[in-house]
Amino acid sequence: MKTNPTLLTIRFIVLIGMTALVLTRSNALAQSPNLSGQWTSEYRCPSGDTYSLTVQINHRGQQISAVKNSEDPCFGAGQTAFSGNVAGNSGQLTCTYAYDPGPTTSNNSNNVWLGILQTLADSLTPRTYAIGTTPGSLSVIDANNIVACTLPFVRDGLPPPAYGNSTPAQSTVAAQSSAGRVTLQQPTLTYDDANQKYTLRVNGQLRGARGSEAVLGYFFQYENNQTWTTLRAKKGSEYNSVDGDLASYNYFTANFDPYELGVLTVELPYAEINLRSGRTYKLRGWAEVFINNKSLESSTPVEFNFAPG
Repeated sequence: MKTNPTLLTIRFIVLIGMTALVLTRSNALAQSPNLSGQWTSEYRCPSGDTYSLTVQINHRGQQISAVKNSEDPCFGAGQTAFSGNVAGNSGQLTCTYAYDPGPTTSNNSNNVWLGILQTLADSLTPRTYAIGTTPGSLSVIDANNIVACTLPFVRDGLPPPAYGNSTPAQSTVAAQSSAGRVTLQQPTLTYDDANQKYTLRVNGQLRGARGSEAVLGYFFQYENNQTWTTLRAKKGSEYNSVDGDLASYNYFTANFDPYELGVLTVELPYAEINLRSGRTYKLRGWAEVFINNKSLESSTPVEFNFAPG
């Protein structure tokens, strides 16, 4: 749920993102703020130009990732800015960076005219930048301020709730949010056996809520004696609702109207499904969109089988 930019210039290098080391879970995680939401900063392109930087952060447990929302001549929107792990108020990260690979050189170094023409062509062609990685860090100052790969980021809007209390966040645009309208199709579910998790996605649109902070949540039931029964979350799990039910969320800002919900994914590790081993269960999951703690719409559920390992 999980490449695009968090940037700083080091000589001719621009840092763009991060992939963290796996950190041991600690009690500090309970005090760590949920960093999910939209954040802003600015960075300097290798060209020397400075651009504003807007990213959408998704923070779940120790996992964190950010996708660039802003569009500029240096890097396009939709790339992953950084991803990795965080424990407490810090993280050890690997930052993606952009650099100028330099002008193209001619294969025929003895031909002066070819060299001149190549230089002219390079000057007329829009510059493209290469991408690499380098170690970095994450420092959480508070719920609304972080430093990632040396860039200071400030949150747009209000933070979502802390872990273990995964009720949808309050919107900063209450009047506009109240008019939000949602259309949802049946979700799709992808098995990722290599990483032992499900990835869920639902196509649909959120209209009339531009600028609002919203939540896409998934909830689950299993068939028990021909009756659908709500799945409960494991004790201490971060994949839970305020009622203790199994749930997984993606916090986002509706930057467009309509906002296409199909760009969002939600993950659920197999190990979070709290069922006894020894048999195969029929499960179903559905999507809901929330603004201002209010469910705007629920999707038709998707059914699937699950056999605990």
